[in-house]
Amino acid sequence: MNKTLQTDTLSNENDSPVLRMTACYNQTIFKVCNCCRIEKNIDLFKNRKDSIDGKRNECKMCSAEKNKIWKKQNPEIVKKNNKIYRQKHREQINKRAVIYYHKPDAKIWKKKNPEKAKEIVNRWKKKNIDKVRKWDIDWKSKNPDKVKKTRHKHTANSINNADKEYITRQLTKKGFLKNDITEELINVQQIIIKTKRLCKTLQNLEQV
Repeated sequence: MNKTLQTDTLSNENDSPVLRMTACYNQTIFKVCNCCRIEKNIDLFKNRKDSIDGKRNECKMCSAEKNKIWKKQNPEIVKKNNKIYRQKHREQINKRAVIYYHKPDAKIWKKKNPEKAKEIVNRWKKKNIDKVRKWDIDWKSKNPDKVKKTRHKHTANSINNADKEYITRQLTKKGFLKNDITEELINVQQIIIKTKRLCKTLQNLEQV
């Protein structure tokens, strides 16, 4: 296998020479990373216009690792830069988000991982409480009929099931404090409600 080794020197702003080495193996170009000192395929280096070979001196892996460390050390700068980028490219970001959300792969992943998908949504909601509230108010104002229907359905389900939330609300209306509402009291109220419903059902059957 023929191997040709080429070395070039390029001066930086401080006039200190930067050694860059490239090697060719049967028309495949390799380069030594200045950071990890490992010879790698030149495709594993990012582009750089002012470089002789058109590539950076550090490989993509080393560059990514340095970038990761810098972001951890400078969270406020990263946050500020991300905010500026989002403001400048808001339309593009929204379009990408819509496209990604409606991708078949994304829908399949959500179906296979409902708990993780729910966790991601809840995490986003906690970070964007004001946005969620605003969207909720806007949606309710635009869809009053749906809101009314949903409320009636939820109330009916709560009454039929005599769940804890429904009983707690009823007891609070009667003057009970939340701290005074115990599990035993809720259980007693559930039995009373179910007994009353059973009696009412029997009365209706007798009338028929």
